[in-house]
Amino acid sequence: MHPPNTNYPAFILAQQEFKLGDSVTVKRPGVNKGKNDFVAKVERIYTNAASQVNIDVCWFYRPEELPCGRKPYHGRDEVITSDHRDTVKVETINSKAVVHTIEAYEQRDSTPLHNAGYIIPEFFSRSFYHYKEQHLKEPTDKYCTCRQPHNPDKLMICCDECESWFHPKCVRMDESLVSSLTTWRCASCSTSQLPSKRAKPQA
Repeated sequence: MHPPNTNYPAFILAQQEFKLGDSVTVKRPGVNKGKNDFVAKVERIYTNAASQVNIDVCWFYRPEELPCGRKPYHGRDEVITSDHRDTVKVETINSKAVVHTIEAYEQRDSTPLHNAGYIIPEFFSRSFYHYKEQHLKEPTDKYCTCRQPHNPDKLMICCDECESWFHPKCVRMDESLVSSLTTWRCASCSTSQLPSKRAKPQA
C-alpha cells in the first residue's frame, strides 16, 4: 500500500520504469492492447487520498483524432502535441514511447528501440493543437506545386536548379523512375534560359 497524497519521480509497471517527462502509450478502452493506443507525456505521478496511483498526462493527438481529421501531409507515425491535460490510472499505461522531432525521426536508426523486452513505439511531432480553442497550428514549411508540408512517408524529388522539392505525382513523374535519374529540373527551371547549376564548364 502506497502512502496517500504523495508525489513520485517514477514508477515501475510490467518491469518497465516510467519517469516524469517520459512519453507513454495509454490503453484505449475496449481495444486490443497496443492497437492505436493513446499517446501522452507523463507530467505527474502521485497517489490520491485512497492511495491509488494516478498519472497526470498531457495528450498527443493522432491526426484522425483531430476535428479536421487526417490530412495528406500527415505521416504514418505522426502525432500532434497539445495542451490537453488529463488524469489516468497507472494500470492504463501500456508502454514507453518516443516522440521525436521530424528531423530526428528521419535521421533515426531503423533498428527498433527496446525496453525491458518490449519494442518502444516511435512517433514524431511538429504541430500543436490548442484543445480549448480547437485550433491546429500546422507546419509552416510547404513544398511542391500542391503547397503541402512534407510527409516523410512520401517520396520527393529535388530540382537541381532551384533546389525546391516536389512529389513525383504532382509533376507527372513515375516514382519508379526517380532512382535512375542523375539530374532533374522542374518545369519552371526547364523553361528558363539560365544554365543548370550542375552544367559542366565549357573548355
